[in-house]
Amino acid sequence: MEWLTAHLHLDWLIVGALVLFAGWSAWADFATGRIPNPVLQKLLFATVVWMWVLAVSVGVLDVDAEMIRLPVPASLPGYFLIVLRNAGLALLIGVLLWLGGLWAAGDAKLFALVVLALPLRFYNNNYWSFWPASVLLY
Repeated sequence: MEWLTAHLHLDWLIVGALVLFAGWSAWADFATGRIPNPVLQKLLFATVVWMWVLAVSVGVLDVDAEMIRLPVPASLPGYFLIVLRNAGLALLIGVLLWLGGLWAAGDAKLFALVVLALPLRFYNNNYWSFWPASVLLY
């Protein structure tokens, strides 16, 4: 197991999936002018699987927390609460941008799902501690 912790962090798996889903969404948006809901549903499913793998690896298998680099708070429920707050605010901002006519509905949903899936440690340069995903709007 030491080689796994030395060469692979679990959160890079979801980042790879996010890159694939973002490319798929961009291609679909370019080709048809919209992001199909099945793409978003598959991303939501991948995110739920990612959260389950994270919970099992930290809670049941007792993998070292440094492997996934949990931010403060170091407890898994605290981590998930921050992730849900972050995604909820992203959904609210996305819906407001959609209602204002600045974004399409698919873009708002995709933004909320990317924020939900992206591990917290990737938000290094955020200005607002209560909403780390604010950096994605820049």
